[in-house]
Amino acid sequence: MAVIDNCVCLDAYPFVSLPHPSRALTHLLTYLTGGGVVRILYVMTRFYISQYEYWITWRGRRERLRRKLRSTKNYEEWKLAAKELDSYLGADTWKAEDAFAYYDYSTIKKVVADLWRLRQRAEEEERAESTVNGKSQPNSEERNGDDGGGGGMTRGNRAAGELRELVKACVKSNFGGIESFRMYSQTYYGTKDRVQEFIRERMFGPLHIFFTH
Repeated sequence: MAVIDNCVCLDAYPFVSLPHPSRALTHLLTYLTGGGVVRILYVMTRFYISQYEYWITWRGRRERLRRKLRSTKNYEEWKLAAKELDSYLGADTWKAEDAFAYYDYSTIKKVVADLWRLRQRAEEEERAESTVNGKSQPNSEERNGDDGGGGGMTRGNRAAGELRELVKACVKSNFGGIESFRMYSQTYYGTKDRVQEFIRERMFGPLHIFFTH
């Protein structure tokens, strides 16, 4: 600030003329009001969590099981150690419960039931056709689908066709939310039993049926 002809004029860059401690305080206040408080609180929170885990959470048997997990030499050893740690932490109860906010458990439960039902039907029809017809060609009524529809499918492969269409419908990226990272961040090994049942039933259950039709 300067006085010229009895007039007070402000400097173009007022902070430049301030003493160094004042400039430092100004920069600090600017940093704090510009999100610095949030950053400081975040660092303090992370520090508190790390210290709490070190001094309280990871103690006793829990810490021994974690060290055992980290010292494994191969995947099979790691899997057994991870299951043991999950059991100790109570994750088995979480796995057994269907409900979870981050996936559509009602849809997954219904699809698992439908997959299992259609697979059982297809296997029963395949066994019945093999036994009754002795692997012979279907008769004209079966071949033309006159037993209630089916677009020319035989009785032995209609269920297999329905199963195939259902599998095609649910083989999609993140179907029902089962690929969410939250599904696999709750435990050391595996996830919800319903999700794992769905994956097994969808990917591996129908394979032998598809290869025979």
